[in-house]
Amino acid sequence: MKSLGVSVTSSKIFYSIYDSKEKTICSNKITLLEDIDFPKKLKDIRIKFLDLLTKNNIQTVGLKIAEKMH
Repeated sequence: MKSLGVSVTSSKIFYSIYDSKEKTICSNKITLLEDIDFPKKLKDIRIKFLDLLTKNNIQTVGLKIAEKMH
């Protein structure tokens, strides 16, 4: 089974793909484009995640919840 873990900052999305069968972890990041408006940025993120999920046959996803800012 393959799982995707995700953590996000204001300008980057970090993700790791864990393959429990092969016992491997692949980590990478997606840099968000600064010069596009918010709806287009969301569309870009959605497309990139759909590609990740389908190309890697991901069965489960874990998201890091934002911590409280002080």
